[in-house]
Amino acid sequence: MTELEYSNSVIKYENRVFAFIFSKTKDEELAKDVTQDTFMKLWINKATVKIESTKSWLFTTAYNHMINLLKFNNRFVDNTILEEKESVVDVLDTFDVKEIVMRELKKLNQQEQRLIVLRDVHNFTYNEIGERMGLTETQVKVYLFRARKKIKDKLKGLVQ
Repeated sequence: MTELEYSNSVIKYENRVFAFIFSKTKDEELAKDVTQDTFMKLWINKATVKIESTKSWLFTTAYNHMINLLKFNNRFVDNTILEEKESVVDVLDTFDVKEIVMRELKKLNQQEQRLIVLRDVHNFTYNEIGERMGLTETQVKVYLFRARKKIKDKLKGLVQ
């Protein structure tokens, strides 16, 4: 990660990281501290953090740092914070999974896009989709599985 990429990451994610931590703790000062510490850790680790995974790295680091601070200070603003075990996927859910999925959906070929839209948006049965697209029910299931897997793999790649 270059200095410019780091600066862009700060601009892009600083408010989101703060909002996420504040939503969990309801403590503005703690949220500011965690956000600042998280970006300091990003600067220290900029050589090892891939630009594609910056967002997930930031949210994971911020969440873990928040938990550590709460434990260290014995400040349990909400006992459920420590019980949640929130994954990065949950964090992404909160912010922009829809945006990521839509971007990845656009990268699929036209047939894969139609399959996902007909099944997951319009709730057509496999048989109905097959009739519309000239495919067997088995082909619909296989092609739909593969299309979903492409999107799922991309989401996994963001989390790692």
